Amino acid sequence: MARMHPVRVPRTLPVVLSPDEVRRLIAAAGNLKHQTALSVAYGAGLRASEVVAPKVSDIDSQRMTLRVEQGKGRKDRYAMLSPVLLERLRLWWRVARAQGTMLDRGWLFPGMDPVDPLSTRQLNRAVHAAAEAAQIDKRVTPHTLRHSFATHLLEQKVDIRVIQVLLGHKQLETTIFFLESRCRHGQRPKYTRRYSGRRRRSRWMRGRTLEELVREFGPTAHAHKKDRANRQWRCSGRIFTAEGGNGRMRTCTDPR
Repeated sequence: MARMHPVRVPRTLPVVLSPDEVRRLIAAAGNLKHQTALSVAYGAGLRASEVVAPKVSDIDSQRMTLRVEQGKGRKDRYAMLSPVLLERLRLWWRVARAQGTMLDRGWLFPGMDPVDPLSTRQLNRAVHAAAEAAQIDKRVTPHTLRHSFATHLLEQKVDIRVIQVLLGHKQLETTIFFLESRCRHGQRPKYTRRYSGRRRRSRWMRGRTLEELVREFGPTAHAHKKDRANRQWRCSGRIFTAEGGNGRMRTCTDPR
């Protein structure tokens, strides 16, 4: 039987537009519907599938939020609305209602048939046409606006955990990858200290007693040195033997 070797998938840096390029891109869109859709993609940091899915009833002008139902991972969340974006949505609503292209409690961005929403393929074509009209040489997609939204927030000194919530990411590492292009240019993301994950914990365990580790990290705490053969943990010069595999200290005894 032939031996299979893993294939490494190359990780490329995301394309990020400058604020001026974002303005030019939105202004170069073909019609008001596409301009508003691109404004929502950038102003709320939504994915392409989340831009075309909302209905008019999902807009809450009192709380300045946009409800995103069953986004990626089949999760609901709220995206923020700025006053400028809300006014643009109201303008689009008045024009669409006057044209008869938007139904009562219908889609926020209807397609050719008002019964169906705008498709992600149509949105992608609108972005490509706007980028060509605005003479933007970068490879622009609807997701580029989402990357630009997160990067511009970081440049404004917004906490990275706030950006994580706005993007709807479950893991902080996903948000950091979003902002990797900015981090590689010398700007480190600002975040509050909260240690989670085995790699991040190990740096803070030197010189700590077992009681302090368990009290701070819970029963799954790990010391920075471990004897895998004997299942022993070394912490502050003391050796603790753990009962139970998978590297979890379920029951620990002090041989001394």
